[in-house]
Amino acid sequence: MARYTREKIIGAFFELVAETPQKTNFTISEIALKAGVSRQAIYQKHFRNFNEIITYVDDYIIWEIRQWYRHYGKEKDGNPLDYVADNLLPLVYDKREHLKLLHTAAITQPFEDTIVSTYTEWAIDIIRPQSETFNLPKDVLTKIIMELIVVIIKTWLLQEAPMPPQEFKKDFLNLAKAPLYSYYTMETQKS
Repeated sequence: MARYTREKIIGAFFELVAETPQKTNFTISEIALKAGVSRQAIYQKHFRNFNEIITYVDDYIIWEIRQWYRHYGKEKDGNPLDYVADNLLPLVYDKREHLKLLHTAAITQPFEDTIVSTYTEWAIDIIRPQSETFNLPKDVLTKIIMELIVVIIKTWLLQEAPMPPQEFKKDFLNLAKAPLYSYYTMETQKS
């Protein structure tokens, strides 16, 4: 029963965020009303305040990401970009509606930083960035790489109707592996 109530509370949170994405705070009363539970039930058995709800949502998503990356093995899975394309894209696609809200709502602005930090934590030990080429420390270059990957995934998910991950996989890998210069051409001026 308590688990079901918690799910209703989290569902109500996401409904409120979807209805008013520009809002930066919700009261426990608003969430309780939307969830169809009493404020006391929320306070006594689930969350002491609104920030605990935000923390719970962030922690749950980060937990899922950590579960995903714990399964990665260099020898077994090879290139981490292929692993992301094969395993992470389907995971985030399944959760795209909630992730869209977390990426765009005013209330959850630090979410993207948390995601980048979590991916960077995973990547720091498995990739060897060419920091000598860029004259940047390994951790800084790893974070830049992970930020680029997050932007590619976020932009895909934020489309009105993102293509399924099996179809997006090729584009993802092409975007992730290609130099930025190959993304565009410059029109030449005719005299």
